[in-house]
Amino acid sequence: MKLYENLEQILPYLISIRKLDKFLSIDVSFPEKWKLIKKFVDKETVAEQKQISEGYRTFSFFCELNDLSMESQFDNIKGLIQYNKENEAKELLLVQKKNELDTFFSKYPISDLYNLTFDIKKDTTKINNEQITETTELAEQ
Repeated sequence: MKLYENLEQILPYLISIRKLDKFLSIDVSFPEKWKLIKKFVDKETVAEQKQISEGYRTFSFFCELNDLSMESQFDNIKGLIQYNKENEAKELLLVQKKNELDTFFSKYPISDLYNLTFDIKKDTTKINNEQITETTELAEQ
């Protein structure tokens, strides 16, 4: 993928890109509640920077100045963004579904609610094995 295509996908979070000798530093800012997932973060190539904006954490992702290393690091950043945006959507959906249940529970008597069942349309027993919930803690610099 070309540099511009990679940048375009992370642009809302991008702060700067710096050349440091034989390395590239991709500086991004994520909401504080976002998690750094081990699948996408190598502690050796990521450093947390001092906070620039309230409610956000700033990270520098380092890679060597070559196609393979740069592509890999951009993929990691995009993966983090996708993972966290999906989690935000899930949290919003959960709140909406809880509100629907609250409304439902307030309308019907308890005797009717004991018979309440949930039919899930998709087979949820086949959860993606790649879903990782471990987070990575970085030492502040």
